[in-house]
Amino acid sequence: MGQRQITSFHGEPKLLNRLQDNDPQHTDNVTVNNVVDYCVNIIRNATEQANIAIIPDSWSKGFICPIVKVILQMPKTIEMLLFADDTVSFAKSAAELQLALNAMYLYCEAWNLKVYTSKTNVVVFSKSRQAEKVHFIYHNDRLSVIDEFQYLETNVNESERSNDFGEEGHLLASASKDRTIRIWSIVKGRQLASMRLPKTGGPPGDSGRGKLWAAIVWSYSDPHNIVSSSFGGDLLLWDLAATGQQKWQPFSATDKRQQHNRIIFNLRLGFTDNNLMATTSMDRQLIIWDVKKRRPVHCQPTLGGYVYCARTSPIDPGRIALGVGDNMIRVWNLNNSNNPFDVVTLWQGIRSKVTALCWHPKKEGLLAYGTDDGRVGIYDTLANKPPSVSSNYHKRTVYVVSWGPQCIKTEGTSSAAYFLYSIGDGVVMQHDPYKLEDEAHDLNKLIEQSNGRKPRVPVRSEISWSPDFSVVAIGNDDG
Repeated sequence: MGQRQITSFHGEPKLLNRLQDNDPQHTDNVTVNNVVDYCVNIIRNATEQANIAIIPDSWSKGFICPIVKVILQMPKTIEMLLFADDTVSFAKSAAELQLALNAMYLYCEAWNLKVYTSKTNVVVFSKSRQAEKVHFIYHNDRLSVIDEFQYLETNVNESERSNDFGEEGHLLASASKDRTIRIWSIVKGRQLASMRLPKTGGPPGDSGRGKLWAAIVWSYSDPHNIVSSSFGGDLLLWDLAATGQQKWQPFSATDKRQQHNRIIFNLRLGFTDNNLMATTSMDRQLIIWDVKKRRPVHCQPTLGGYVYCARTSPIDPGRIALGVGDNMIRVWNLNNSNNPFDVVTLWQGIRSKVTALCWHPKKEGLLAYGTDDGRVGIYDTLANKPPSVSSNYHKRTVYVVSWGPQCIKTEGTSSAAYFLYSIGDGVVMQHDPYKLEDEAHDLNKLIEQSNGRKPRVPVRSEISWSPDFSVVAIGNDDG
């Protein structure tokens, strides 16, 4: 063993040569005699073997015998961390640690040092719940046994990474509405770690109460990795062995349409190398991901209900709008030769089946819709924002929406070239597209003013304008 630089607690550095070891293999058999110098050499040998304190040169005879008795019972190896006035001791058993504490007390008494037991804690790393029942005493004070502590700005707890992580016993991961992921020990029957889901920037609507959902899956290839969803439709890869506060990395896509925009329900790892993962979401998309690269491989849109209507854009014939019974609109772009499933899903502000659609005749991307619960709205399919919804609605299903020139002119209406007409519960309503919050007008009143009141007003079922919008035909339920 080479020379070692030892700094005493009095601040005087001493350079000690190699300690003389008369018989290191039989230190336990040393007999303490009355010769002080001989006992000091024995203590030095024992402490060298145990890697603990260096005994000072001057000892009173009364201190030697108890010190020798304690040290000779110590195990052969004790590792310590020393930094400033902090000391961290390691032991392989509770009895071993208690011996180290006893030796520490005698040493501090000899040097007139004080240990603050209120700041001294014990963390037990064990696979058995018996660890919770052990107690440790420093002199006459009982030390606290805790689950976690911070040393040199690093959090240390019994869930930290170890070589046998996931190899012996089983761990359980759970995700909850309280925005946490928790790791549980099946052997210990209690929680080992807790991680909080980040506040991701998903679209509004899915982060509200009643719509919180988090899915998780444990990696087959690396037991330290967990994949989880968040409440905004994002995916996160967690590294349980990572240091620092942020243990997750997000999945991302070059094209935002190839990732989920609503909460994710299911995660499934598999395929040949367990590196691919399939996810399903409230947005009705099935996406295959490369877990290592955290990138989508394929995105397949699906339908969650019947298609009630389909309309082709008059400005862009390669763009088709579908009204579906899963409370969503699909805009299918057939112009994309690289991706035959280039579909945009519109769902915000829609609370029922989409039963009617109509593209604006002049403005690209402007789409009117009607729903099964009588609502009428306008979506700008080229903008990422919720639709404008009329404050007036029908009592039953809207089965026709159509664009046409203004028929009923009132004070305060906008100068829009085309107004929106809707038919539901047998009534034709005229809506101002720029003032949907204003009252809609019943077209039956205009017909009565022009043709005179009839004893029975027929149930309106259809409206259609000529190509130049000069005349309009209104169909009735009676044929």
